[in-house]
Amino acid sequence: MGAEAARVIDFSTVPLLEGATPPWPRGVASLDYKAKANPKTAFEFHRKQLLASGWKELPNTSITEQSASAPFGRRHFLLSLSVFPSGPGELPVRLQNLGNLPPGNLPGPPGVKRVRL
Repeated sequence: MGAEAARVIDFSTVPLLEGATPPWPRGVASLDYKAKANPKTAFEFHRKQLLASGWKELPNTSITEQSASAPFGRRHFLLSLSVFPSGPGELPVRLQNLGNLPPGNLPGPPGVKRVRL
């Protein structure tokens, strides 16, 4: 991951939910860990962190009793936050820096309709 992306967000320094199982090793470009919380609590914990550090929540947020996800943008970078239970008492939390190349500029198969955020 480039130095510019690491300056926008470094996931190796992002606080985890209390009681979470810390990931090993912690990476700069993404954060995956397991928590003992409901999806909404875990999502709100990281949403507040992101908004407080200058990230803007983009359209298409989804929050239900079972899961939560949202895209965020900052300085032309895009990241995703998702929380989806994988079993009883097991709640994976994932934050991923998707980079600063607009997805609409990536090549795609012929005839595919592009969706703009």
